[in-house]
Amino acid sequence: MLTNEQLATVRRLLMESKNPLFFHDDDPDGLSSFLLLYKKYQKGHGSVVKTVSYIDQNSLHRVMEYHPDLIVILDVPVVEQDFLDNVNVPVIWIDHHQPLERNNVIYVNPRIQDIDAYIPTTRMAYQITEKKEDMWVAMAGCLGDYYLPDFTEEFAKKHPHLLQENQTIDQAKFGNLVGKLPQIMSFLLKGRISDVKKHIKILTRVKDADELFNSKTSQARYVMKRYKLLVQPYNNLLERARKTKPEGNLVLFMYASDEHSFTSELSNELAFYFPDNVVIVAREKDGEMRCSIRGNKKNILDPLTEALKGLDGNGGGHQVACGAGVNVNDWPEFLKRFKELIVDA
Repeated sequence: MLTNEQLATVRRLLMESKNPLFFHDDDPDGLSSFLLLYKKYQKGHGSVVKTVSYIDQNSLHRVMEYHPDLIVILDVPVVEQDFLDNVNVPVIWIDHHQPLERNNVIYVNPRIQDIDAYIPTTRMAYQITEKKEDMWVAMAGCLGDYYLPDFTEEFAKKHPHLLQENQTIDQAKFGNLVGKLPQIMSFLLKGRISDVKKHIKILTRVKDADELFNSKTSQARYVMKRYKLLVQPYNNLLERARKTKPEGNLVLFMYASDEHSFTSELSNELAFYFPDNVVIVAREKDGEMRCSIRGNKKNILDPLTEALKGLDGNGGGHQVACGAGVNVNDWPEFLKRFKELIVDA
């Protein structure tokens, strides 16, 4: 969480800014963080970070396009120094991945103080805004990153039709209506960048979860129509994935490349159905196996890092939730290594 000094600085900069530019990750945590800040301050532009999980000098064209007086980076694991050195406005970077050494930035990351801390960016964004009417957005982002926030019971008391009281994280995500919110957000982030920008803009106008689920307004109907367009092909894949037979303590599901990737969503849900296994969901695209890995409370980050050594691939994330991309030619060797490394994980 932010210290009092950080809170004061971040709030002051956001209040004084006339035209902030928000870079955010393309998952429910990143999107929810942006939505919370945008709904609070009602100014600026959002720029979703797709296809890569970092910001470097190749992102400078966005700065030149919008001419911001403040840059806010949300839930992006890596910001390269060459980007920070080439912008002439204050930069706030709020994140919860592996801490990095950087200059010329206001860097908020709870893992700097406690390397084992796990606090989604959404929770910190909600700490900044403290707008109770946007608690549904904060719940969505936190659940999307597999985290039950400290205001969960308050939300459940106010919205019992969305969330029952005294739920576990899995019960909240997969047994309550509120668990659909991160899936809706995730599906809105799929597709061409021009479409994604339109989806996000419309979502900023939705006032609450009931408006969304009951399709009360034109913007809510648009969002739900988009969601329903993708939920059926997703459910078809999920049905196939649930029939996967574990190989030792690994559940591996691979599917053909399609217009949309559901690797992250499938891995999250398969982890619920296979609680005693490590889960990998992978698909081939452009000569690479792109995969999402879930550890179900097992540390998979270290085995992933070790398995990738010397191979044409990359990956990272959190201890129990990672993503990776591996050249198809190295995929068999990667799998062999990873299976061996997680035996005692």
